[in-house]
Amino acid sequence: MLSFNLLSNAIVSGLLLGGFYAGVAAGATISFGLLDIANIAHPAFVVFGAYCAFALNQRFHLDPLLAAVFVTPVFYAVGWLAYQLYHHAFERRGDDSMRGLTFFFGLMFVGEVVLILTFGVDYHYSSAEYTSITLKLGPVAFPLRQVIPFVGSLVILVAAQAFLKRTFTGRAILGVSQDPIALRLMGADPVRLKRIAFAISIALAGAAGALLVVLEPIEPAIGRDFIGRVFAIAVLGGMGSLPGTWVAAVMLGVIENLTSIIAGASWAPAVAFGFLLLALTVRPSGLFGRQMLASLRFFGVALVVAAAVFAAMHAVGNDYVFYAGYTVLQYVVLAVAWNILGGYVGYVNFGVVAFLALGAYTGVALGNFAPFPLPVCWRAASSLGLLASARVI
Repeated sequence: MLSFNLLSNAIVSGLLLGGFYAGVAAGATISFGLLDIANIAHPAFVVFGAYCAFALNQRFHLDPLLAAVFVTPVFYAVGWLAYQLYHHAFERRGDDSMRGLTFFFGLMFVGEVVLILTFGVDYHYSSAEYTSITLKLGPVAFPLRQVIPFVGSLVILVAAQAFLKRTFTGRAILGVSQDPIALRLMGADPVRLKRIAFAISIALAGAAGALLVVLEPIEPAIGRDFIGRVFAIAVLGGMGSLPGTWVAAVMLGVIENLTSIIAGASWAPAVAFGFLLLALTVRPSGLFGRQMLASLRFFGVALVVAAAVFAAMHAVGNDYVFYAGYTVLQYVVLAVAWNILGGYVGYVNFGVVAFLALGAYTGVALGNFAPFPLPVCWRAASSLGLLASARVI
C-alpha cells in the first residue's frame, strides 16, 4: 500500500518533470502542428543545446540558465538554415513529409555521431551548486534540479504563446497553418513565415537543452528517450496548441512517475507510446497528409521476389545465407506494411514493430504449446494482428 508521503512526492515530482517535458515538446508542437514538418530530430537539437550549455559551463563557468541566453539565438540561426535546406530539397519540389522524414532522421544520427566524437560516450553533468539543493514543504520535497527546469519550461511556453497570439508575425504563422493560399493572396510570404516559425522551434529546443543539463546528466544518445514523449505530447495536446502541450506533458509526467512506483520503472517509458496510440486512435488521420506512393501491383511483385529469394537461400543449405535471405524478406514485408499505411491510408504507424512482436510471440506460442504446423501458426498470427489493428482503428 502506498503511503501518503510517497504518493504526494510522486505526484509533485511528476508535475515538475511533466513541466520540463512541455518545454521540450514546445518546439515540436510548432513544427509538427503548425508547419506540418516531421522534425523527428527535434530531441537531437535538445541534446545539442544541452551540450552547448555544458561546454559553456565548463569553459567559461557560465550557469546553464545564463548559457541558454547565448544558445537560443545560435539555434535560431541553425533552424533558419535547416529549414532553408529542407525547403530547397523537399518542400519546394512538392515532395511529401514522408520523404522529408528521412532528412531529419539523417540529421539526428549525424548529430549523435558528432557528439560522440567530440564529447565521448560518458555522462556529463552541470556543476551548478543549486542542483544538489532540495526545498521541503512538510513531507513534500522540491529538488531545485527539477523546479528550475519546470519554471524555465513554463517561461518558454508562455513566451511562445504570447508571440503567436499577440504579435503580427505570430498571427501570420498561425494563418500559414490554416490557409497559406489565402495568406499569399494578402501579400504575405508563407515560406518566410514558415522559416521563422521553424527557426523558433529549434531555438526553443536549444533553450530546453540548457534546462536538460540542469535536470540530469547527459550523453549523446539521450535524445532517443524523448522521441516517443515528444510525439505523444504534441499529438495529445492538440497539434499546434501550446496550452494543450502543457496539459498533456504534465499528465504524462505524473502518470509516468506513478507507474514507476506502482509497477516499476521499466513500465514507465511504455506509457508515452500508450498515450501516442490513444491519440492516434482518436485522430486517425495521423500527422501527415494522405499521398499515394505506389501501386499495390508493385508491392505484390516485391513480395513475390522476396519470397523467391527466401526460397533460394533455403535451397543453398548455408545457415548464414539463409538467415540473410530471411532478414531481407522480413524487412520487405515491414516496408510494405509501412508504405501501405503511410501512402494509402495516411497513418504514421510507428507501432509496426509492435505488431511484428505480437505475431512472433503468437507463432512461437502455437508452435511450442500446440501441435500446429508452421502455415497454421502464420495464419493465426496474421489473424490476431488483423483483429488488433481493427480494434485500434
